[in-house]
Amino acid sequence: MRTQSPRLELVSVNSTFFDYFDLTKHGAHIQTFTEQLNENPRLDGLGPWLIFLKNTHEIIGDTGVKKRLDEQTLEISIEIFQEYRGHNYGAEAIIAFRQFACSKNIHYLVARVSNNNIAAQRLFERANFIRQETQNDVTTYRYVNLNWIEKIEDQSN
Repeated sequence: MRTQSPRLELVSVNSTFFDYFDLTKHGAHIQTFTEQLNENPRLDGLGPWLIFLKNTHEIIGDTGVKKRLDEQTLEISIEIFQEYRGHNYGAEAIIAFRQFACSKNIHYLVARVSNNNIAAQRLFERANFIRQETQNDVTTYRYVNLNWIEKIEDQSN
């Protein structure tokens, strides 16, 4: 699975990535997910997504599903590698992933952000996530798929 924005391409991680890329430096969560995906192919798209620059094909980070909270709600996360921060890639990637998730009938996206990570808080706010509750130094942000709400309103009329 893949989606894109003007400068970025996001591709869901699958087991063949290790044939083409050295992903060991990108976190153990990617290796763990590919092992889970081999056992359960229905997880495709429900794990990490690599973020590539379109013009150079460099991997600049990853985003995607941290866990599925229920049928219509995904908890997401993002990491942009240090050398690529400050170029608004994070918000662009979250918006692209958000649009993809909403096209797949996901109603809500949730992100949990450490209160001392001001940059991540701003990133989710720029991507139209709404600040929810704060517990134990972590703030929850939520995005509501407005297309889903419009469908409900159309059906009730």
